Amino acid sequence: MWATTTLLCTVAKKHEVTGGDLRLNQMLVKRNVRVRLRYVLPVAQILLAIGLFAWSDAWFREARRHSTMPGPSPGFTILISLNAPLALPRELYYRHTAIPELYDRVVLLCGIALLWYWVARNIEGWRERRTVVTFRRLRMRIAADLILIGLGGFWAFVVVNERLWNRMSIPDPTWIWILAVFTPIVLWAVALIFFFGRDLIQVIRGENPRRANASPS
Repeated sequence: MWATTTLLCTVAKKHEVTGGDLRLNQMLVKRNVRVRLRYVLPVAQILLAIGLFAWSDAWFREARRHSTMPGPSPGFTILISLNAPLALPRELYYRHTAIPELYDRVVLLCGIALLWYWVARNIEGWRERRTVVTFRRLRMRIAADLILIGLGGFWAFVVVNERLWNRMSIPDPTWIWILAVFTPIVLWAVALIFFFGRDLIQVIRGENPRRANASPS
């Protein structure tokens, strides 16, 4: 009887340890996935940007044989489309500073890395808590929400009213090209308005405004 009881206790203890190990393994896997997403996504976007820069350079070399001012290249147009939130800051410093092209590309690549790291953090926050990563202080959080909602609204206005495809350097752009350029912009507009509009509504309703925070501000 004593031997049977000891055996049962040993088996139960073994199962308990195994269950704990399983939970620990699940936590480690989940953490590894988060770490990979945080770094893989920015690296992938940087590599894509470098490829688009190379395509842009090749396009310019060919286009300058026929025109001294060929306009924006398809590769750079897609690059800005994929990273639409960076378009306005980049336009401001590019127009008002005499920054060399190499430095301009380095700054843009750094911005792309930070942008997609922020996107990865928000994906994690949405999966875990159904909320965005934002500031701790209420005023900063509201200001950030309003700025990002406004940015999303700006890009929605650009797509709907400005018809920027009429200004593209490619004559008679096809619908495939238009979709390739404007689909990322539309997705950015919808995502910014929806997620940060939802966060702003939560703040207004007083629904735990400190629930998801990434910034120490």
